[in-house]
Amino acid sequence: MWVRVLGSAAGGGFPQWNCTCPQCRAVRTGSQPCLPRSQSSIAVSTDRQQWFLFNASPDIQSQIESFPDLHPDDGRVVRLQAVLLTDAELDHTLGLLLMREGRGLEVHATESVHETLTAGSGVLKTLEAYCPVKWQPVLPGVEVPLGDASNGLSYRAFDVPTDKLMRFPGGATHGRVVGYRITDASSDCESV
Repeated sequence: MWVRVLGSAAGGGFPQWNCTCPQCRAVRTGSQPCLPRSQSSIAVSTDRQQWFLFNASPDIQSQIESFPDLHPDDGRVVRLQAVLLTDAELDHTLGLLLMREGRGLEVHATESVHETLTAGSGVLKTLEAYCPVKWQPVLPGVEVPLGDASNGLSYRAFDVPTDKLMRFPGGATHGRVVGYRITDASSDCESV
């Protein structure tokens, strides 16, 4: 299994645009050996041809450009097969809008996350005006294959307790934040 960390910073990236803490200042001035980082996201593959993205940060374009395995093939064939969302936070979903020019998107999300992203004129409603979106419901505790069966990749979501403020009314309280256990059956490898 190949796992590529595309971004490892909290919301807003590092340095954060509105922060003057010593670390953010050090990145801007180069006074310390600090490196800029984009917002959190990873890509997973078993063959380095079909990739699955975990969260779509607003930094998704620069993240894709920084990793040649995610560059499109001839004829605009995109290697990203699906996006798996851990929650409905803007830091993890706004990048979906930047991916509107592909062939369409397959988005894996819990019902709670889906409800948040489709409420009113939410992110998924906006995205659906530009490209087809195939929603794959995520049920914590259920093993789900990713892509075609030959790659052996699957995931099992699990609820992550959270005290985060629920920003939109409605939606279930469970499934608001999930983690994923990824399994590569072809190599008996797991990653969380």
